[in-house]
Amino acid sequence: MVRTVCVALSVAFGFIGSAHGASLWKERLGKWAVEAQSDDQTGAFSACGGGQKFDGGNVLVFVLGKAGWTMGVNNSNWQLAKSSRYDVRYWIDAYEPENASGVAISSDSIELPIRDISAFYQNVRDGYRMFVYSGGTRQEFEIAGAAQLLSYIDRCVKAGGRKPSA
Repeated sequence: MVRTVCVALSVAFGFIGSAHGASLWKERLGKWAVEAQSDDQTGAFSACGGGQKFDGGNVLVFVLGKAGWTMGVNNSNWQLAKSSRYDVRYWIDAYEPENASGVAISSDSIELPIRDISAFYQNVRDGYRMFVYSGGTRQEFEIAGAAQLLSYIDRCVKAGGRKPSA
């Protein structure tokens, strides 16, 4: 799953790293980049994900693969130790914050599990902004269109990586 999040982050940046597996397809869904990925070793479909690069260079990504839903957060100011765990607190608007333990997948990116996708989806659908707090740094992401993105990613996985209709 870590490789999938790396690739999904690459999607948001607008390029694909061939070392992480092949893109089966990619497209834009409003402001969000979305794609299906194959496993870099077997070539079989592995996950669907999408993300967006925001002003200031920070990136927010959502991925659904075999291990479930994850979120990737990139902050160009972070100096993280790869593979180390970090405490992260995230919330949408005034909804209850979620505390999670994330794994650094690079010096400036963390992968977080999304434990309750139903509650998360409802908050995303009703919300406007997501806040992520870790290591004394708070990030803010405008999440317009994110509920549509999550639904699209879910349909992509249910279709075995084939592109769903918009």
